[in-house]
Amino acid sequence: MTYLQRSIGSGLCVLGVLTALTLPAQASEIIKLGLSVPLSGAAANWGKGGEWLCKQAAAEIAKGGGVKVAGKVYDFECVAYDNK
Repeated sequence: MTYLQRSIGSGLCVLGVLTALTLPAQASEIIKLGLSVPLSGAAANWGKGGEWLCKQAAAEIAKGGGVKVAGKVYDFECVAYDNK
Protein backbone atom coordinates (compact mmCIF):
# COMPACT_ATOMS: atom_id res chain seq x y z
CA MET A 1 0.00 0.00 0.00
CA THR A 2 1.30 3.43 -0.88
CA TYR A 3 1.28 6.41 1.41
CA LEU A 4 -1.53 7.99 -0.61
CA GLN A 5 -3.73 4.89 -0.33
CA ARG A 6 -3.18 4.72 3.43
CA SER A 7 -3.96 8.43 3.78
CA ILE A 8 -7.17 8.12 1.78
CA GLY A 9 -8.18 5.00 3.73
CA SER A 10 -7.51 6.72 7.06
CA GLY A 11 -9.42 9.80 5.96
CA LEU A 12 -12.43 7.73 4.92
CA CYS A 13 -12.34 5.88 8.23
CA VAL A 14 -12.30 9.13 10.21
CA LEU A 15 -15.09 10.53 8.04
CA GLY A 16 -17.19 7.44 8.68
CA VAL A 17 -16.73 7.68 12.44
CA LEU A 18 -17.59 11.40 12.45
CA THR A 19 -20.69 10.75 10.37
CA ALA A 20 -21.81 8.03 12.75
CA LEU A 21 -21.34 10.36 15.71
CA THR A 22 -23.39 13.15 14.15
CA LEU A 23 -26.37 11.00 13.15
CA PRO A 24 -28.11 11.22 16.54
CA ALA A 25 -27.85 15.01 16.44
CA GLN A 26 -29.62 15.07 13.08
CA ALA A 27 -32.53 13.04 14.43
CA SER A 28 -34.09 16.14 16.02
CA GLU A 29 -37.17 17.87 14.68
CA ILE A 30 -36.82 21.26 13.01
CA ILE A 31 -38.90 24.34 13.75
CA LYS A 32 -38.67 26.87 10.93
CA LEU A 33 -38.70 30.53 11.86
CA GLY A 34 -39.96 32.78 9.07
CA LEU A 35 -38.54 36.28 8.83
CA SER A 36 -40.11 39.02 6.76
CA VAL A 37 -37.19 41.40 6.38
CA PRO A 38 -35.84 43.77 3.75
CA LEU A 39 -33.27 41.83 1.73
CA SER A 40 -33.11 44.28 -1.16
CA GLY A 41 -33.15 48.03 -1.50
CA ALA A 42 -31.81 50.67 0.86
CA ALA A 43 -32.65 48.76 4.05
CA ALA A 44 -31.12 45.44 2.93
CA ASN A 45 -28.32 45.73 5.50
CA TRP A 46 -30.89 45.68 8.31
CA GLY A 47 -32.63 42.62 6.90
CA LYS A 48 -29.43 40.71 6.22
CA GLY A 49 -28.23 41.55 9.72
CA GLY A 50 -31.47 40.19 11.17
CA GLU A 51 -31.17 37.03 9.09
CA TRP A 52 -27.56 36.55 10.21
CA LEU A 53 -28.49 37.03 13.86
CA CYS A 54 -31.32 34.50 13.59
CA LYS A 55 -28.98 31.93 12.03
CA GLN A 56 -26.36 32.52 14.74
CA ALA A 57 -28.97 32.02 17.47
CA ALA A 58 -30.22 28.83 15.78
CA ALA A 59 -26.65 27.51 15.56
CA GLU A 60 -26.02 28.29 19.23
CA ILE A 61 -29.21 26.47 20.25
CA ALA A 62 -28.24 23.46 18.11
CA LYS A 63 -24.74 23.48 19.62
CA GLY A 64 -26.31 23.37 23.08
CA GLY A 65 -28.31 20.27 22.22
CA GLY A 66 -31.49 21.92 20.95
CA VAL A 67 -34.71 22.59 22.84
CA LYS A 68 -36.24 19.60 24.60
CA VAL A 69 -40.04 19.49 24.83
CA ALA A 70 -42.00 16.44 26.00
CA GLY A 71 -39.13 14.07 25.26
CA LYS A 72 -38.42 15.42 21.75
CA VAL A 73 -35.48 17.56 20.71
CA TYR A 74 -36.12 20.54 18.45
CA ASP A 75 -33.70 22.70 16.50
CA PHE A 76 -34.47 25.96 14.75
CA GLU A 77 -33.96 26.94 11.12
CA CYS A 78 -34.31 30.50 9.85
CA VAL A 79 -36.03 31.22 6.55
CA ALA A 80 -35.87 34.86 5.45
CA TYR A 81 -38.22 36.40 2.89
CA ASP A 82 -37.72 39.77 1.25
CA ASN A 83 -40.61 42.04 2.17
CA LYS A 84 -39.60 44.54 -0.55
